[in-house]
Amino acid sequence: MDPRDHQWGNHNPPWDFHIANYDDFSMAGDDLSSTSPSTVKSPGPEKATHSCVIFEKEISSGKTPSCNGTKETTLSGIKQHYKRCHFPEIERCKTCNELFLRKTDFDNHGEGGRPCANQQKQPRGEAMNRAWEELDRKVIHAWAADQNSK
Repeated sequence: MDPRDHQWGNHNPPWDFHIANYDDFSMAGDDLSSTSPSTVKSPGPEKATHSCVIFEKEISSGKTPSCNGTKETTLSGIKQHYKRCHFPEIERCKTCNELFLRKTDFDNHGEGGRPCANQQKQPRGEAMNRAWEELDRKVIHAWAADQNSK
């Protein structure tokens, strides 16, 4: 017995239909053949990517990489990679926006054990480039120290 016969008899259920020609069902104004170049949006400028410096160092020194590397376009993206793969304690101070790779460094960066009072805006523009460079410097330094202690 055909399952359609059970509920709908010999008729198809209302949601079971076939469109013979999709061109007959175009919506007004959706003719894409007449799109002029001025209405097509360009993808915009390509964002700079930042890769894992530990991955690059391990590959260049012939070591087996400890991660699969990454290409990120944001500081938070690379921070998440470092947290997942290399520095699980990485923290950003919400007051001064500095990144710390070790919890002890984060806990001790205020004056005299007090919370940080060095209010800073989040880096933008050229300051963002300096933040990337500072993070790379810290990561390479911590990675080298870890390699020397093994």
